Amino acid sequence: MKNDIFKTDYRLIITLFIISVILIAAIIYGIKYFMSQLPDKTVTDTAKDINPDNLHFTKAQYEQKAGDIYNALNTIVFTDTSTIYDTLQSLTNIDDWNALFVAFGKRDNKNLLEYLHGDVGLASTDKLPGRDTKSILTKIGVSY
Repeated sequence: MKNDIFKTDYRLIITLFIISVILIAAIIYGIKYFMSQLPDKTVTDTAKDINPDNLHFTKAQYEQKAGDIYNALNTIVFTDTSTIYDTLQSLTNIDDWNALFVAFGKRDNKNLLEYLHGDVGLASTDKLPGRDTKSILTKIGVSY
């Protein structure tokens, strides 16, 4: 009777362990997926702050600019900083920024500021003088 405890079927234990790992991974993936589908409060709150009288572009143009930035951030070889800087420099006020921010929305579970901060680096200056994202955004009233 004493030796029965050591005669455990290890295949059953390994199978239960594998099933547990798969279940945990599925739960984590499901939670991340559903969280990414929720609206970003910062995006929806920002949409309320836009003064339409101060906008310099149409909604379609803001969406095009947002797409340009997204594509520039997701190039295979390197980040196309020139496109990002040119797009940001075309904005003239905080309402233009807010409209671009809303048009960008949340892509790959990140909003525009999170993308810029992670890929371009808001806190750092670029090798091109005066063309870092922080100075460009500060000029139009964006603080972070």
